[in-house]
Amino acid sequence: MDTELLQRWRESSKQEFQRIKDAFSRQFFNTFESNQEKLESSLIFQSRQELIGKTLLDEGIHSQHSNELNKLFLSQLKELRNKGLDDRENIRLVTIIHAVSDLDDDSAIVESLRLKELLSQCIDNDQFSFIGVIEGEVINFEKLRRFVRENPDYDARKMLLSETLNVSGTDKSMFLVHVHGCLFSKTGGGFETVDRRFRNIWSNSYQTDLKRLYSQKTTAENLMNISRYITKGGQDFDNDRLGLKFKMGFTSDDLETRMSYHSKKRQHDHLDVETGVVEQDKIEDTRSLNRYEIAALASFVDKLMDLDAGRTGYRVII
Repeated sequence: MDTELLQRWRESSKQEFQRIKDAFSRQFFNTFESNQEKLESSLIFQSRQELIGKTLLDEGIHSQHSNELNKLFLSQLKELRNKGLDDRENIRLVTIIHAVSDLDDDSAIVESLRLKELLSQCIDNDQFSFIGVIEGEVINFEKLRRFVRENPDYDARKMLLSETLNVSGTDKSMFLVHVHGCLFSKTGGGFETVDRRFRNIWSNSYQTDLKRLYSQKTTAENLMNISRYITKGGQDFDNDRLGLKFKMGFTSDDLETRMSYHSKKRQHDHLDVETGVVEQDKIEDTRSLNRYEIAALASFVDKLMDLDAGRTGYRVII
């Protein structure tokens, strides 16, 4: 075969293979696949297998880091009580939605560092202690818009804020860079001042939230649950387990009921009427991230963790 023709054929084959790979990487998973299976297959497929067992998206790593974070929370709780301060009145759960970023880890890291800097400007260390975690949640604007359109009574705050921050108007997948954490008052109260500072910087509706801990649980239980939730790596926390799925709102509420209906409908669509068996491998998990998105999330979480030598670069401690 002519050398030039052979080279063109090889280049053409490479391009075709890449097109097939790109298309497959954006296909969604089936409902029977576990989070660990999805994570590992995504990283292998995207040639990032070195991240397997290395980030907060791994169950074991998540458990270790959430326990360490909880110890920091309990240390602050002990300090409050040693001063005779009421912990219910002097702890707030903080959430700040900072920015929408392209689905590449460099852009998201820049936003994360900016978020850390702004938080340090807002929080007076003489009056408060803050322990938080930065996350980059993958959101898909096309799916988010469609879900809200099909469920007009569902809480649309997340879509409204995300659209406001989405200055490019894209409908593709992006990172929603945000922080969750606990703010401890060292001197008693004063949260209104911090809240005003937050809102001066993050001024859009629904962009900041300071709320009390749940009254139905003890403070220690609240802090343990928060430490598990905010070290999840960015996505859903499904039945107290890591979930590589899209979150359609700020709260779960009746989301599972709605998704359960669609899941049952899909199962009916794939029911073998002769055997009565549902062909599970044909049921698409419509809430699941695809391989490309999972690998991008893992890469960002890895770089965020790597911002300090102890692999806790995702933390914000003031």
